[in-house]
Amino acid sequence: MKHNPKHLLAFLLAALLLLGASGCGGGGGTESVRLMVWSPSEDQSKDSGEWLQKCCNKFVAQHPEWNLTFVYGVADEATAADAISQDPTASADVFMYANDRITTLTDAQAVAKLGGKYRDQVLADCSEAIANSVTMDGHLYGVPYTTNTWFMYYDKRVFFEEDVQSLEAMLEKGVVSFPFTNSWYLPAFYFGNGCTLFGDGTQEELGADFGGENAAAVTDYLVDLIANPHFVVDAVELAVYLGSAEAQKLRYELRSVIPSSVELENDPVVAADPVFVA
Repeated sequence: MKHNPKHLLAFLLAALLLLGASGCGGGGGTESVRLMVWSPSEDQSKDSGEWLQKCCNKFVAQHPEWNLTFVYGVADEATAADAISQDPTASADVFMYANDRITTLTDAQAVAKLGGKYRDQVLADCSEAIANSVTMDGHLYGVPYTTNTWFMYYDKRVFFEEDVQSLEAMLEKGVVSFPFTNSWYLPAFYFGNGCTLFGDGTQEELGADFGGENAAAVTDYLVDLIANPHFVVDAVELAVYLGSAEAQKLRYELRSVIPSSVELENDPVVAADPVFVA
């Protein structure tokens, strides 16, 4: 399945265009610069290889003309734009964000336009469609670094390669799960039936076109889909399990949280707990 560039994630390197304003001049010809850098915790953790720190250290080695100091903070792509827009002057110089938050950042004047050699490099490094996804009113507002690509895992003991070309075919042969409650994925059904979001993806003034007969047909389809016994909403399935007697018992054993399941009322350990008896 093709990725949707509307959900591209972008690296904002605005601070690198404003180094003179960020640093304080040194007397030996080397400019001292302090940069606050935000990323998801996974990009900084030792278990994941400390990607951010390693890249920043390599950047230092490539730029001996600057005396760079990095201050790291944690903010994921989904929430960084909100935090930045609330107080741009006290937030990160470099951060990662989901490109559907560009308007939030521009409205708060919290993001710089990339120009000159930086713009040229971005345009040379990615496709036109991806570059357009971080462009608004002709201005480039980020450096793309990944796409939100979809993957489908399936059991080859149940499905053949030709089966997975059709959702209906898969539902006839086995159980299918989809992140139905995730608004980043559900619109794909509407896009697939002719609905649009911001026109070609860059025309914000057009807004969302999820109306008319095309959208109504998709909504009817989704109502039938969720009622199909072979279709499972993964989030709901997990919630039900976390509230099951098995999960409640484990939580009681680990945290002494009294279970509510009637199945556990006769459990000798739970039944002997004074709190449960009370």
